[in-house]
Amino acid sequence: MINAANNSSNDSNNRISWPEPASDPSNSSMHNLPNMATVSRTTDACDWRAAAGTTVSTPVLTTTTTTTSSTDTTTMSSTAEPALMHELPSDLKFHIFQQLPHTALFDRSLFALACTSMRWRADVKAFLTPERACIGFGDKPFHKEGLALWQAESKKLYEQTPILKEDFRQSRGLIEQACTPWSSAEVIWPSISQLAGIEINFREIRDISSVIKIVEKCHDQTIKFSTAGVRRHRFLQDVLPVLSKIPAGCRVVLDASYNDLQPQDLLPLVKFMKANPCIVQLDLSGNVLCHKYRICMPIVELFQTPSPLSHLYLANTHFNDETAAEISKALSNNPCLRHLDLQRNMLNEDGAVELIGAVGSSNWKGEVHTNTVLTALRLQGNDYGYHNVTIFWATEQAHKLIVKAKPDCDTHPYIIQVDTTSGAIDEFLPGYDTYTHQFDKEAEAEKL
Repeated sequence: MINAANNSSNDSNNRISWPEPASDPSNSSMHNLPNMATVSRTTDACDWRAAAGTTVSTPVLTTTTTTTSSTDTTTMSSTAEPALMHELPSDLKFHIFQQLPHTALFDRSLFALACTSMRWRADVKAFLTPERACIGFGDKPFHKEGLALWQAESKKLYEQTPILKEDFRQSRGLIEQACTPWSSAEVIWPSISQLAGIEINFREIRDISSVIKIVEKCHDQTIKFSTAGVRRHRFLQDVLPVLSKIPAGCRVVLDASYNDLQPQDLLPLVKFMKANPCIVQLDLSGNVLCHKYRICMPIVELFQTPSPLSHLYLANTHFNDETAAEISKALSNNPCLRHLDLQRNMLNEDGAVELIGAVGSSNWKGEVHTNTVLTALRLQGNDYGYHNVTIFWATEQAHKLIVKAKPDCDTHPYIIQVDTTSGAIDEFLPGYDTYTHQFDKEAEAEKL
């Protein structure tokens, strides 16, 4: 993954020398650029990894019938190094990129257009057509190639889950051995380097310096941080510093459940995810992150941060209606999140309906929105109660829209999981009770 800090510190001798723009009538069109998206300027840092010769899927976002999905396939290749946007000519930066995050990274193919073409302004404009940029995570514009790579890695990770679980088991003993006085990271590294994934169990390990040495040696591996129950002080003092050492190209599974974390403790975590978007599964269950009727802004920022996060666990966090309303837009067009666990929280009818509508909804104008990326929205055990007709109706309507949006979906999808008693409401499928055990089984199989 691209590390923004490393790119910003490049030696000045390596910077691109920009040619003066050729006299070209097309340059006058700079003031009449087609609007790629109507968004406000943001200062959030969004990082994208360079795509490298792989066939992957990208999301489709339309206007009247909006579907966040993975249906279009494109083949991309790039051997270019990323470059910072502030290296662009100021006029080009102002007119073309004023709606993009100011620290956005693009590969050198963009710069090649500017350096080699007599019509470089027009060519760069063409480069940023909707085929190359899209909107997601709320109203964030981002590079489609980076997103395509995230989606490809998510699919690969899902397929590797059984192998990764076995590698995690094997690595635990090796890493604990490396942290003993009679061994070292160098001794056990040849064995660890052969594994697709490693697990660092902070409940058993106190030697943080040895852990950092191991982490810094990792390359293109999935690293699981098992920190459940280590409590807040250790998470902030030990876990976050090790997390900051994750090399580019690695993926992270972070279990930070039941650590008495507070809402403000999410801020350094979100900041890390912006600088190095490598967390693919995040478990924050059991931490009280919402209070009464207040919006948890760190959770909102987490949902609005472009990242490859595919599984997010927020059970028993006091997640409330107010926060649900704030994250519903970002959830509705999140092109990466596949599993969201909000079980046993404080959601009432209004909050649950907001989240269900983010999966599938239509309005009085006949405009339809569906999110076909999400495969599980777990809402069981909340305050909306059993036999809630409004919840059941919204769930069924969302599922019907999903079926229409996915031509390959010939069965009831059961994406949204809510509470019910079998047969209590005639219009609601009693299968939800029948499938409760299956829901839990599938969730456990996916979780690393």
